[in-house]
Amino acid sequence: MNVNLWAIISLLIALINITLGLYVLSKGPTRGLNRVFSLFVFSLALWGISEFGHRAAHTHEIAAIWIKLGGFGWCFMASLYLHFTLILTKHESLLKKEFTYGALYLPPVVFLCLFLFTDLIYEQRAVFTRWGYTAQPGTLSWTFVLYYTLIYILTVFYLAKAQRKGSALDKKQAKSMLAGTTVFLVSGTTSNMTFPLFDIELPEIGSWLSIILTLFTAYAILRYKLFIIVPKLEEIEQTEQKYSLEEGLKYIIKEKKADKSYEIFKDQLMHGRFGLCLSKFHPKKVRDTYGLERTPIVWVTFRESENTVSPRDMAAMESVVFDFLGKAEKPVIFIDCLNEIRLVNGIDKTVHWLRRIASICKDKDCILLLSVNPDLWQEKELAVIERGIEEEE
Repeated sequence: MNVNLWAIISLLIALINITLGLYVLSKGPTRGLNRVFSLFVFSLALWGISEFGHRAAHTHEIAAIWIKLGGFGWCFMASLYLHFTLILTKHESLLKKEFTYGALYLPPVVFLCLFLFTDLIYEQRAVFTRWGYTAQPGTLSWTFVLYYTLIYILTVFYLAKAQRKGSALDKKQAKSMLAGTTVFLVSGTTSNMTFPLFDIELPEIGSWLSIILTLFTAYAILRYKLFIIVPKLEEIEQTEQKYSLEEGLKYIIKEKKADKSYEIFKDQLMHGRFGLCLSKFHPKKVRDTYGLERTPIVWVTFRESENTVSPRDMAAMESVVFDFLGKAEKPVIFIDCLNEIRLVNGIDKTVHWLRRIASICKDKDCILLLSVNPDLWQEKELAVIERGIEEEE
């Protein structure tokens, strides 16, 4: 092979994409979000490796083989990214339908077949340029441009919707991904489709620009931590309920230890409510001490492990609540770590955060339980908390 600079850059970008894909996959190998993201990144990497091969090839025949290899990457990249976006923006109802997967993956299969066996998408022959061998668009190449543009428009629609209506964390993730998607769509299409169609002789750098989308998306996943909250019922007790609480209201329980609060929380769970607990205690300690077996527990701590969140990361905690309330019927949320949140964020930020949580709970007819140790709070701070969650934001 006659290796040139243009080919080497394509290979380097592909290797970076592979590395990012493997890293994100290692952070959550069982999560559909991480797996689909990795498949998307690997499709971009395959595109880049193909580009390296045909630019560095020394014959038309070898270049044509490398060009065809790339089709298995770029034909599927847009569909994989939309699939990833649907998971990220929590469109579970769409992802349960077989039609969704047909709509996502049948078109790229058709385009791949047309690309491999006809001149309609790209011509079968390789053309030599000063940056190496490349392919020329076919008579129906515009249909593929239209297809992936529509796919990316749908992607932008779902991301914009998440940015407008989602939790604080959803908005940050969507903002990062929207930036990457817009830059990649405009610049990649201009480089790889618009210039060749108008006989502008410049090297195609769409695969290089893919790194922008990859980095923005990986940042959204890794910087703004994702949680998988699955509401589960505790075993129902055939006993009379001890504490009758009204849906949509907030209850502050003042006590030195959270035993009474957990008793009230468990009483709701044992009579058919789905619960979520944000606790300063390790989940195993909570389960062993209070007999909670199935209820999701998020550990609010500075430690890094599964289903933990920093008390400083108020957006992540809000997102957990938002996600849970989108899935659970007859919900009840219990927070026993309010003091820890207040210590690292201050009373004003804590009140604003609680106000948002209380507003979400009210809209979803969710019972909100707050355990507060009065010995750790000044009276005026407790008054601010009590008054703050009753006010509209």
